[in-house]
Amino acid sequence: MPKRKHEPEVVQQVEEEQQEAEEEAEEENGAGQDSESVESGSSSDDMEGPSSAEEESEDDSDGEAFDSVTVDFDFSEPQEDDFLGLKVLLTNYLDGVTYDGSGLVDLVLKHSKLGTVIKCEDDVLGVTTVLPLASVAGTRSLSDLGKFLLARVGPELKDRVQQSLADKAMGLLLSERLINCPPAVAPPLQQALREDLQAHQGKPRMKHLLLLARAFRDSRPAEQPAGKKGGKGSSSSKAELIFTQPEVECCFKHAVWTAEFAARETQEGRNKSCRPVRLILCIPCAALHRIGQDLEALLGSPAE
Repeated sequence: MPKRKHEPEVVQQVEEEQQEAEEEAEEENGAGQDSESVESGSSSDDMEGPSSAEEESEDDSDGEAFDSVTVDFDFSEPQEDDFLGLKVLLTNYLDGVTYDGSGLVDLVLKHSKLGTVIKCEDDVLGVTTVLPLASVAGTRSLSDLGKFLLARVGPELKDRVQQSLADKAMGLLLSERLINCPPAVAPPLQQALREDLQAHQGKPRMKHLLLLARAFRDSRPAEQPAGKKGGKGSSSSKAELIFTQPEVECCFKHAVWTAEFAARETQEGRNKSCRPVRLILCIPCAALHRIGQDLEALLGSPAE
């Protein structure tokens, strides 16, 4: 049986449609009372406070505006039954470019001892896993990834990317999940990653991890302190980097080198203030413990 990992309960706040209806009813009741007061010539001193019905409505609105929904996430090793779910999840791994997605999922399943899948009611929501380049070299999936990266990074980084993909002591870190997964799943995933790598007996030992991640650049100008003007190269003129996963932000701080290129932007998701980018991070395995500490400081410790 596959090992079970941390299963925190994540509470999400879900707004009910009842709130809007109650607010509209309250506004209508208030408008009707104001009209009656004017017609009867009553002064503001003669008007009474809110009726008990209105108070009850306000209490209901305040007390029932949000419902607590408990969602149980299952953290387990990748299994054969997860093949289709993983393939769908990884379809856009290379920004919609056609690649050997089935082959990549096969590699994930082959190295199941180095991975964790997040599921809810048997639906695959995310995966964090490592593929040792020493054992996946020559596969079509790795070749497709190399072509994708080399076609997008600047000329000054091509040699570095090629060397990293050929490094037998490098591991390819996959960290993909649905955008609506709560940040609370990140600490247990990182803890499982560290435990899996410590238990890994493969040779040679992996020294670095290569991660292809997602982020956004906020192109809106930052506010300037009074009396100061932002010049060329100032922090105000630099677009802020916004991370979609908290662990990627922590990995970015400890990466030995990084690269960035523009991501494919769909018409539906186009945003003038933020533009999607892809990041390449080379992370030393020795830094994973510090990355976990940074993540716990940011989000809290994983549930036991």
